[in-house]
Amino acid sequence: MLLALKTANHQYLLERTLMAQGQALCFEYEGEQYQVTLKRLVNKLVGRDFAVVTISPKKN
Repeated sequence: MLLALKTANHQYLLERTLMAQGQALCFEYEGEQYQVTLKRLVNKLVGRDFAVVTISPKKN
């Protein structure tokens, strides 16, 4: 899945990046470290595709 994260002011937190299910990527926002994790990805041949992502404080 291609993912990009932007602020409300259109500044990138994560540039457009290819992610796989289970993968986590880290980014910084307002001086704090976070991670976005692709929990589930469903690609259907017919119908709607969807993904479930979580954003949480970065785990050490």
